[in-house]
Amino acid sequence: MPRFAFAPPHPRHALRVALSHHVANGLSAALGLLLISGAVHLWLGALAAAAASVGVVVCIPPDQPAPRRGKLRQLLPAALLGLPLFLGTRLLHGDALQLGLLLLPATFIAFLAAAWGKRGIPLSVSIMFAMLFAMAMPAHDGIAPVLASSLHFALGAGLYLLWATLANALLGGRYRVQLLADTLLALSELM
Repeated sequence: MPRFAFAPPHPRHALRVALSHHVANGLSAALGLLLISGAVHLWLGALAAAAASVGVVVCIPPDQPAPRRGKLRQLLPAALLGLPLFLGTRLLHGDALQLGLLLLPATFIAFLAAAWGKRGIPLSVSIMFAMLFAMAMPAHDGIAPVLASSLHFALGAGLYLLWATLANALLGGRYRVQLLADTLLALSELM
């Protein structure tokens, strides 16, 4: 067998990943999406829940375990950039040329933000999700349905900002323990 052959991961590594702070945060985000979309569906109907779910999905990529005081600041740019791009894409949905003139610079800026690394990539993904899901929604005649769907988007994003901030405050201690354990296990593997 060659010296640098691929070795399958150790079962302890799979267990470590399953018990990591990233999985706990992902489960928290999935529960938030379920609760927010379900509540908006019961309150305002299926179309409102679909737009609110897009608002939640746009805010999820930058949602990573973080200290309490920086959590809202971590999530806010996705919501603040996602809403005008969602609205603009919905407004220009029927005109391919104008839509292209919006998408081209927005996509360029989104991928330029990805060069910022660990902090920029989630924001870039959020911007792309806002435009992509806005294009996936059916086109409407008139401005009223577009404004209504944008308000529902903002409602979903706002509710998720509250959810993620509260969940981070409740799970912050657990995240710290999991992160410390993960760091110590990685160090022991290196040694």
